[in-house]
Amino acid sequence: MSSLLELTPHVRSAHRWVYDGGIHEHTRTGYAFAIHYFTAGMGSVHIEGTEHKAEKGSMIFVRPGQVHSFHPLPKQPLEAYNVYFDLWSVPRPHQPRFAFAPDESDPKYMTPVEECPELDHIPACTVMGASSLPADCLHQLCQMEYIVYGEEIASSLLRAVLLHAAGSPFNRKVRDYRITRLMQQIELYPDAEFQVELWCKQTGLQKSQLYKLFREEAGMSPMAYQSKMRLKKAALLLLESTQTVTAIAELLGYSSIHHFSKQFSFEYGKSPTEYRQMNRMDTGQGESKFTSKSEQDTVPRLE
Repeated sequence: MSSLLELTPHVRSAHRWVYDGGIHEHTRTGYAFAIHYFTAGMGSVHIEGTEHKAEKGSMIFVRPGQVHSFHPLPKQPLEAYNVYFDLWSVPRPHQPRFAFAPDESDPKYMTPVEECPELDHIPACTVMGASSLPADCLHQLCQMEYIVYGEEIASSLLRAVLLHAAGSPFNRKVRDYRITRLMQQIELYPDAEFQVELWCKQTGLQKSQLYKLFREEAGMSPMAYQSKMRLKKAALLLLESTQTVTAIAELLGYSSIHHFSKQFSFEYGKSPTEYRQMNRMDTGQGESKFTSKSEQDTVPRLE
């Protein structure tokens, strides 16, 4: 029995691809592990007779020997990051990745697979935001071909994707796409006005249904999630901009600097000014560039 923590992934190929209904997308059997993360389009992926919805944010995990096929909707080609890899062997050069129907797969090309409980936890289909760690890793992974130490970096990035997928409780089941799209929208625009009626219209859900499903997905209400994402954006602005704390509070729609500081301190355990000073000092950049003396005097400091 192997542990995912002990394995070193070997990437056969990592690239962008567009599935537009070509003959090569029809029924095939993979000789290696594969991850397909879709960034645009609509359609489905069939794996061993089970249909999985494919759209922006879907990640499909195909195991060696599984029969699968891709089915984009008309005029909705599926754009994807594709990664093919081995876990218990080093792939040989020019080793085939698929057997296409009606041909039978050849056992001599099949990558070895051992028992690994963590790998069993990774579902065939899950959903992740465009700014999530796995999505960022897959984006970078597909650009490693001409980078010094590219193979080693790609292996580490892929290992992070697999560990995240195996360990995340959100990935134990296929999530509700209506709610995950809404969560992504809130994450991108946390400072937008809270409009539950509009969200109900977008998702086609009644208000009570929306709140129930949202709490199941996010573990909190839509309003609490928006507040959390707003504070997350505030934390980023404190570290990545020279705007004053007051300006950031106004930008994100807080009614007062006191209300913003109280909310931020509750979430991060420090006032906005203290958070900025501590994190900037940790990087050797100091505090003077980001926080003026007058700002320190006027911002409430909550202990």
